[in-house]
Amino acid sequence: MQTVACQTDTKELVELRVLQESLSAVRDQLTTVSAELGHTERRLRSEVREEYDDRMRTFERRTKEKVKYMKQKQEQSVTTMRKALNAQLGIVKLQQEAELRQEADRHAEQVAAEAVSLRAQLEQQELRIAAHVRENAELREQMERRGTAAPTPAKRGFDDGSEAKVAQLEAQLASRDATIKALREQLSKLMGTTPPAETPPTPSKAKGK
Repeated sequence: MQTVACQTDTKELVELRVLQESLSAVRDQLTTVSAELGHTERRLRSEVREEYDDRMRTFERRTKEKVKYMKQKQEQSVTTMRKALNAQLGIVKLQQEAELRQEADRHAEQVAAEAVSLRAQLEQQELRIAAHVRENAELREQMERRGTAAPTPAKRGFDDGSEAKVAQLEAQLASRDATIKALREQLSKLMGTTPPAETPPTPSKAKGK
């Protein structure tokens, strides 16, 4: 059976309607699938972003922990090195103090030995000065006795013959006075003081002829 307006059969129109309905159902399914795909894409992107953020936070946390651990290890190493250096410095300080103490003791012993030697030298110088002073006093007494003795005829010849001996005694007296002066100067240098004033010698009296 055919219609007047077209050459299409009635059976074909039914098939076309069925085909249109099938196409409409497929279109609806495609729209639904497209919407589901969009939702799934958005959900996957959100999950990927969250996982990426989680991984970044985990990496940052681990990095901070590693940095903190390295800082602690470095501080421990520095503390250990500082303690070792302080211990070495303490040992070196003790050794230097012991050496300085030994050096001070040696210097004190040396100074004490020099003081003893200087004291012995001073005593020897004083003894020599006292001996020279004694000898000079004896020479002066001899010269005074010769000068004060009364001249007799027998003694005049003897005195005339002993003038050279008297002159020799006077020369010895002057030499010993000079020796005493030099010894006193040496003694004053050793003691670090000014030499004492010299006692003027007692002038000998005139010799009788």
